[in-house]
Amino acid sequence: MATAELKSSLEKFVTFARGLKGDEKSEAQSFLDHFFRALGHGGVIEAGATFEFRVAKKPGSAQLELLKGGSVAAVYDRRADTGSAVADRRYKGGKKFADLLWPDRVLIEMKSRGENLGKHYDQIFNYWTHIVPKRPPYVVLCNFDEFWIYDFNTQLFDPVDRVSLRSLAENWAALGFLLPHPRTPVFDNNRVAVTRRAADLLAHVFKELVFRNVPRDRAQRFVLQILVS
Repeated sequence: MATAELKSSLEKFVTFARGLKGDEKSEAQSFLDHFFRALGHGGVIEAGATFEFRVAKKPGSAQLELLKGGSVAAVYDRRADTGSAVADRRYKGGKKFADLLWPDRVLIEMKSRGENLGKHYDQIFNYWTHIVPKRPPYVVLCNFDEFWIYDFNTQLFDPVDRVSLRSLAENWAALGFLLPHPRTPVFDNNRVAVTRRAADLLAHVFKELVFRNVPRDRAQRFVLQILVS
């Protein structure tokens, strides 16, 4: 999909998404399916992703553990000599459901519109750590108005980028890893690094011009013209 076509497709998606109430339970799958179509896929399933992916948790997990049979499961050990009933705790690993998993690509968790995404970091990080094999390199938290993008392999606690719905068509490069033919994403962190490198290069050009006896004001004007370009 050409860049102009992709932007147009995403603009249509933004219009659709703004018309939703932003309810996590009733509209999340529709939101995501339209989003994937806007990116050039046939839909979520057609792309190879799964809705409501079961995330198994290790027995003993403090957050998601389920206790089989209530708080205590009574296990009766009818021994011939005592006939005693022995109460025993039998723990069973729990399961939660991640909104969308695309193996080796992305884990997406939806929240309702207006929800503070920062409060759900622990949940999405726990989901991510329990996806084995084919753990995705990227994680996205979304509340219908914002996409918080995480790359836990390089930056553990903070999103590598935050993309608002209204700017999605212009800032789609941060989500380039979701395209049918994935592109290396360009995050805000990358933009800062690129800007610093560009500034260093321009400073070097200015010094070289002055060293070659170009008047300082003329060299400065030339460098500023390059910057504007």
